[in-house]
Amino acid sequence: MKTLICCFAILSIILVGVPVQAQTWELYDHFKGGFFAQGFIDTNKWNGFVYPTAFPPALYRGENGMELQFGRLRIHNHDYTGDVSGLPPGVAISPTVKSFSSEQNLYLNLEDPVGINGIKGLKATLNVLRAEAFSPEACFPQSFPYTNARARLFGTFFQTTGGCDVNAFISVERAADSSDPFYTLNVKGSIATCTHASYCTAFTTLVLPLIQIGTVHLWENFDLSISFDEQNSQFIFQLNGTKVYVPYNQPPYALNLENIGPPIYARKAISAINVFTKCPDQEASMDVLFDNVQISRK
Repeated sequence: MKTLICCFAILSIILVGVPVQAQTWELYDHFKGGFFAQGFIDTNKWNGFVYPTAFPPALYRGENGMELQFGRLRIHNHDYTGDVSGLPPGVAISPTVKSFSSEQNLYLNLEDPVGINGIKGLKATLNVLRAEAFSPEACFPQSFPYTNARARLFGTFFQTTGGCDVNAFISVERAADSSDPFYTLNVKGSIATCTHASYCTAFTTLVLPLIQIGTVHLWENFDLSISFDEQNSQFIFQLNGTKVYVPYNQPPYALNLENIGPPIYARKAISAINVFTKCPDQEASMDVLFDNVQISRK
């Protein structure tokens, strides 16, 4: 499970927000990998890493990769969990623990300066080639976070009281308990807080379901964006032409977030992530294309 390290705001959502200044988007990267010439990820713009949180590693198996393909960035992430019976001899573990919660993240981070030139919005075109999540019947009912395969845009946007960075993300996902047709995926958004010590790789467990933005289908292009509207104290989640406005500093929130400055750890990223609950023999797969990444500085 992710460690509880900070606090969450309970969110209320309005579909028609206060007037916002028109955003100016600028192209950050349209990946140039060709069908025959794969090309290279521009290391002047991106740095990437794999962030596994499976403990111990013997309980985790997967096939993961990032490469330029078909003129776009492809991130594919196929993982599954084991159980304690598969541990090698000599590994100490509590006899009451039958399995472990685990995550496998493939991140690609943008260079994000702080201050007035910091990135206030992140946008990209996605196309999901495969999204599957499976849990055995014995694992249900699952409490959140349930097993799912997810692709997302996210980042830290400002620092609030207590030295916590405020992080927001918009994601497309397939959950193990979904009753939708296999080709239907949900687009959701959320806001969390994280500490500098974690480099915003760990957050609190959500206290409310993720915000539903809309749905998309496999093998179709769609645009996602997440923006920080500082002037009106709100985040804007967008799927194609659909916008959802989420204010973050007004009652009746459990935590009154106060915008006190740029984030401690300025970070914006795209990623594919598979999330597993504390149950053995689960499997999840996300295979997604990213293209036309854009940023906004106001």
